Amino acid sequence: MIKQIVRRLTFLLMLIFCSCISHQEKQIYINPESINKSQVLLSEYIDSIQYIPLSFEVPIRNILAIDFYDDLVFIGAGIEGMLIFNKDGSFYKKIGNNGRGPGEYYSINSFAIDYENRLIYILDAGRAAKVMVYKFNGDFIYEFSNLELHGVFQKIAFLDNKLYLFEIFVAGSSKYNWVEIDLHGKVISIKKNYIPNINTIATIFINPIYKFQNGIGYWNQYNDTIFRIEDGKSSARFFFAKGDFRLPTDNTSKLDKYFRVSKILETDKYAWIMEINSPAADVIILDKIKSFSKSSDGEKIKKALHGITNDLNGGLNFIPISYFREKGDEYLIGRNDAYLLKNHVASEEFKNFIPKYPEKKKELEQLGNSLNENDNPVLMLVKLKE
Repeated sequence: MIKQIVRRLTFLLMLIFCSCISHQEKQIYINPESINKSQVLLSEYIDSIQYIPLSFEVPIRNILAIDFYDDLVFIGAGIEGMLIFNKDGSFYKKIGNNGRGPGEYYSINSFAIDYENRLIYILDAGRAAKVMVYKFNGDFIYEFSNLELHGVFQKIAFLDNKLYLFEIFVAGSSKYNWVEIDLHGKVISIKKNYIPNINTIATIFINPIYKFQNGIGYWNQYNDTIFRIEDGKSSARFFFAKGDFRLPTDNTSKLDKYFRVSKILETDKYAWIMEINSPAADVIILDKIKSFSKSSDGEKIKKALHGITNDLNGGLNFIPISYFREKGDEYLIGRNDAYLLKNHVASEEFKNFIPKYPEKKKELEQLGNSLNENDNPVLMLVKLKE
């Protein structure tokens, strides 16, 4: 009897020990200084490319937020407003209008979609914590503000019938990492920012956030951890190593030499981290599967300089700006400015490039030649390999 008890206790201890080891193995550390910089080919990751020229009913200078759902393309275009296009690029509708009245906004930098109820939650970048709610057809439903929070919120996300507001660093200070509210603005919970005020010349740092599966990822650029919100709680997702690449907390005029991120995306197999240290963003691609299995750095992390080389049709390098899933398939979205694409297909570099699919190169050349330099951006929709 005693021997059986001892065996069971030993077995339980072994399970706990193995569980601890497994948990530790899933703590992925990223050190930008140790990543090999190389040419990374788009064909390693994707099956197909679709180009979507956006029609010109409303000129688009910036795409600050974008999402795809049900053959519709939703774009937060700054002061141009909240725009919806059909999946073929034809214009569908502008949601709301610029102004100061009910249902009006200053600028659209972020929005969140309740897909089940076909509702859009728009965060007005011009007013603290003002959220407007619209139907997909453009009907205005209601709005609310939460001015007592005294935060400068720049991002919004929808999860489990709740909303999350994310604050930015303004002049080195931020009161919150995020605030969880119900669909009418009542505060449910708060995650405060405990990093002290920072003496910096950087006026604004927008902290990257992203949705993946049933959670929200976010990173405070002065923190060493990318966190994930799930079931109203946050937990560590990825870690950045210590090093001279990290943003300093003192005043500096040489921000370009530090590791700064414009966007983070996550897919089933990879994490995609877009840097802003160069005129054309570099892309760090982290293989989550190999990282969990303790593979060598060269196998689990790659860095594509100035975007991922488009070897499929010779087009412009690919820099992901958003992610969505449709019918079980995963997609990344990129953006090509019309004048850049038009100039690219006319270049000797493009003419001399031998792509993996020559017929796709001809199709891209025809598209580029059909564009006017002042046209709206051309979206690049890529389907990821399984």
